[in-house]
Amino acid sequence: MKISAQTAKAIRVELKKAFPGIKFRVTSQTYSGGSSVSISYQDGVLTSKVDEVVKKYQMGHFDGMTDSYEYSNYSENLPQVKFVQVSREMSDAAQEQIFNYIKENFAGCANLVNDPSSNWRTDVPEFGETLAVLIRREFFKTEF
Repeated sequence: MKISAQTAKAIRVELKKAFPGIKFRVTSQTYSGGSSVSISYQDGVLTSKVDEVVKKYQMGHFDGMTDSYEYSNYSENLPQVKFVQVSREMSDAAQEQIFNYIKENFAGCANLVNDPSSNWRTDVPEFGETLAVLIRREFFKTEF
């Protein structure tokens, strides 16, 4: 079994233990000069909490100033890859929940129609941005 697949397997086990109610999709990839594991899930906990659990599986980081990879977190006791990416997606239910929260709690949003998608480009003057941006910002601050 390739080291990237071993790393993905170890991450799956650890995420299942740390966040039992969340379904994670964990995939691995090996390529010339490196390897990576991608983690995606819907709603759930903040990505920072997932990052805390999985950061030990990344052996370092890319330094853009020197245009090189630095092995700053290497461990012989763990399967590791060069890069671990975490991606959190928003479900329709979460989007609707956040939309209703915004509509009820932010001035100037009470007149929005009940379908969030028909309001995406609506400006929210209080924040100087569109409803779509505001919903995304709230999503990344909220756990489900």
